[in-house]
Amino acid sequence: MPQPPPKPPFPLGLSWPAWFQKAYTDLSLTYLNAEQTSTIHIYVDFKKKANFIVGSPNTRFKIDNWPPEMAFWVGCGCKSVPLIKDLPSFEVGWWKWQKGLQPKWWSIVDVEA
Repeated sequence: MPQPPPKPPFPLGLSWPAWFQKAYTDLSLTYLNAEQTSTIHIYVDFKKKANFIVGSPNTRFKIDNWPPEMAFWVGCGCKSVPLIKDLPSFEVGWWKWQKGLQPKWWSIVDVEA
């Protein structure tokens, strides 16, 4: 006997952006355990508080200070490991890029890796 469709953690918000409504609906069609349902509920609350801006489909990793090895790796679909000729230089570039990804309110710009 087929099971009834799962119930979403809470009703679909009509004020949510279309991309989020679709993602939430698609996810709600899967069978989730109580812990997964709770996680979805927390995530939706977070997205609502952030006005659905952070992590929208148009948001991408910043590439400011990207080490060239990262450009190679992403450019080949993350399928080939880049050759790192100067590890100390790569490490400095990596951490500079990572710091640039963090929210300004974390105040980590002056933190040394």
